[in-house]
Amino acid sequence: MAELGDLPNNGVNIVLKNAQGEYLFVHNGTKWSLPGGGIKRGETSKQAVVRETNEESGLIIERPIMVADVQLVINWKHKVVLFTATSWDGIIDPLFKDEIKDARFFKPEDIHDNEDIYRAQRIFVKIYETAWLKLPLPVFAIATDPPIIEY
Repeated sequence: MAELGDLPNNGVNIVLKNAQGEYLFVHNGTKWSLPGGGIKRGETSKQAVVRETNEESGLIIERPIMVADVQLVINWKHKVVLFTATSWDGIIDPLFKDEIKDARFFKPEDIHDNEDIYRAQRIFVKIYETAWLKLPLPVFAIATDPPIIEY
């Protein structure tokens, strides 16, 4: 799949799941979301997800794994490359405290109907939960509810 660094309205998110099966979310002062953000000009999606994860959570990931190329159709047209990582270093301590107010892990049962988490981000977790169990990765997904996933 193509790198999206020079295209407008494209971003990355990462699903980090700890040993207890909980998912990392960050709070921007309004709602919770998965760590992630925009892809800067000249940056690959992998470089962007490593940078954004570090900025928003303080964690350092070395080997991001692409899970899905997601077409977001909730409210606007937007493309997101969804990643995961099986290991990371550091402690949760957002670097940009003016942008990210908090970061913590959520139990799966506290995510899917949680209105304090952006709807698209809840759908991204569903895409991850479905795609991660089926190989090969990555998949193409449309962020509807339920998501449409193509292998």
